[in-house]
Amino acid sequence: MPVGSEVKFKVAVQSKGCGEPKSFTPLGRGAIIATKPSAPGTPTFVVTNDIIVVNWAEPAENGGLNITSYRIYLKDIPGFEESTKTSFTATFS
Repeated sequence: MPVGSEVKFKVAVQSKGCGEPKSFTPLGRGAIIATKPSAPGTPTFVVTNDIIVVNWAEPAENGGLNITSYRIYLKDIPGFEESTKTSFTATFS
């Protein structure tokens, strides 16, 4: 079921040898929710002069939703960069 789909359910008690269940709980409702995606693949990088290109593989599990972007954190540099692809190029001058 897709994330966000409504789910309807009810519960009955079944005892061995007593035939079909006779009573059910009231109808319950809920929704399928997304979970946290797994980590992306280990990044690889190439440095040429003042340019660095970083690549990584998509996470094995997306948590039920499409991945829309990645955040790239550079050590000792505050903040982050954002990429919608599994690649990032930075130029340092």
